[in-house]
Amino acid sequence: MNELQLSLIGAGVVVLLGVVAYNAWQGSKARARIPRRMPVDGAGIDATAGVPDADDDRPFIEPTLSPPRVPAQSSERREPTLGPAVAAGSSVQDAFAINEDAWDAPPASRKRATQDAAAHAARPEESVTATADTAVEADDGALDRQAQARDAQEAAAASAVARFDAELAADDTVDAAAAGSVATAAAAPELANVDTNEPVANAEAVATAAATPEAATAAVVPVAAPPAAPSGPPPIIDERIDCVVALPLANVIAAERLMPLTVRMRRAGSKPVNIEGRADEHSPWELIRSGGRYHQLRMAVQLANRAGALNEVEFSEFSNLVQTLADAADALPELPDMVETVARGRELDSFAAQCDAQLSVNVLSDGAPWSANYVQAVATQDGLLLSRDGMRFVKLDARQNPVFMLQFGDTNFLRDDLTYKGGDLITMLLDVPVADEDLLPFRLMCDYARSIGQRIGGRVVDDQRRPLSDAALQNVDKQLLKLYERLEARGLPAGSPVTRRLFSQ
Repeated sequence: MNELQLSLIGAGVVVLLGVVAYNAWQGSKARARIPRRMPVDGAGIDATAGVPDADDDRPFIEPTLSPPRVPAQSSERREPTLGPAVAAGSSVQDAFAINEDAWDAPPASRKRATQDAAAHAARPEESVTATADTAVEADDGALDRQAQARDAQEAAAASAVARFDAELAADDTVDAAAAGSVATAAAAPELANVDTNEPVANAEAVATAAATPEAATAAVVPVAAPPAAPSGPPPIIDERIDCVVALPLANVIAAERLMPLTVRMRRAGSKPVNIEGRADEHSPWELIRSGGRYHQLRMAVQLANRAGALNEVEFSEFSNLVQTLADAADALPELPDMVETVARGRELDSFAAQCDAQLSVNVLSDGAPWSANYVQAVATQDGLLLSRDGMRFVKLDARQNPVFMLQFGDTNFLRDDLTYKGGDLITMLLDVPVADEDLLPFRLMCDYARSIGQRIGGRVVDDQRRPLSDAALQNVDKQLLKLYERLEARGLPAGSPVTRRLFSQ
C-alpha cells in the first residue's frame, strides 16, 4: 500500500477512536447526573426521597411516601389500619410534622431533617400507617375495627350507588317529559322554582306538569314539515328533440346493475344518448345515479344537432343499445318506426338551420396593433373566462350560461406565445339561440364592444371593417326579435336547456 492509503486508514482509526471516546465521556456524564438509590427504612418510607443533592439546582420536592411492604411470609391480604396514636386524636400532619425552618437550611441540613422525620414517623406509637400483620400483633382488637371500617365503607358505597341510580332515573324521566311536551314549562311555571339538587323530586314535578290538560294540548300541536328538496337535477330527455323509448320493468332494479352499461351508451354516431329512470309513477325522472332503485326506465337519442339530422345508421346503432339495456334489465322495449323517426329528425334539423344565427361585431385598432398578452389582460380584468380549447374568452350570465364570446384572430391563448402574437382586430361573437333572450345579449355585446374600444383605442366595425352605425345595429336587433318569436312558437325559447342541446355539436 502506498502512503496515501496508509494515511487514510490512520485518519479513519483516529476518527473512530475519537467517536468512541466522546460517547464514553457523554455516558459517564449522564450516569453522574442519575441519582443513586438510597436504602429504605423498615417502615416503608424512603428517607431521602425528593431530597436533592448538594450540587443539584432543581427545585426542591417534598418527601413522598412509598407503599408499605408486605412481608414475604404473609400469604393473606390484609388492609392497613390506624395505630393507637392516631386513634387517640393525633393527625397525619402531626405524625409527619417537619420543622418548616429546616427547608431554608442548606441541602445537607434538609437531608438530615428529612431523615429525622422519617425515623420519628417509623416509631410504632407515632406511625400513621402500619402493615396488617404488625397491627394484629400489637392489638387483638384491630381486626374487629378493620372489619367494622370495611363494613362501613361497603355500606357507604352501596348508598352512593343507590343515589346515583335514582339520579339517572330522574334524569331519564325529565328528558322523556321534555320530549313529550314542548310547552311543559309554559303550562307549569312552578317548575322554574324546583331545586335542581333533588332530581327525583324534579322528575315527579315534571311528570305532574306534563299530565295537566294545558301541557297535553300543547303536546299535540302539529309541526309543519319542511318542503322536500329535489333529489337531483331536472330530467334531460325531452320529446321535442328526442326519440324516446320506454323500457317497462317487471321488478324494481338497482342502479348498480345498470351503470356498467350506461357508461358505454353515451352516443349513437354523432347524436347524444341519455338514459333515465324513476321509482314510481309519481316520482320525477332522473339520470341513473349510484344508489338509485327504479321501476321504470326510458332511453332517448337526440333527433338533430349542429352535426345534422339523425340518419338510418345512427338509428340502428341506437336500437342495438336499447336492446342491450333491455336484456340486462329484463324489459320489453317498443322501438319506434325508423322511417318516421328519421323524418322527424330531418324536419327538426331544417327548422334549426333556419334559426341558427351567429352575429359578430369587431373592434378595430386606431393605431398600433395589440399584443395577445394585452388582450388577455383586458378580457380577464373584465370578468371573461377562457374556454377549454383556449381559442376564445366567454362572458357568462348569472346562471353560468354563455352570453357572447371574444376572439383575437386565430390566437390560442393556451399554446401560442402571447408576447409576440398580435393583431389589430378583436371579434365579439354572439350565438343567438344559445344566449338567453331576456338578457338582450346583442345589445349587451355591442355595449361591451364600444366600452373596450374606448379603453384600448379602437372603433366598432363589421366584418368588412366598415364602421357600424347605431341605425344598423337597431336593424339587426329587430331581425333578432323575429327569430326569437319563431323559436318561441316552436316551444324552444332561446337560451333554454333544450334549445342549447339542439344547437350543440
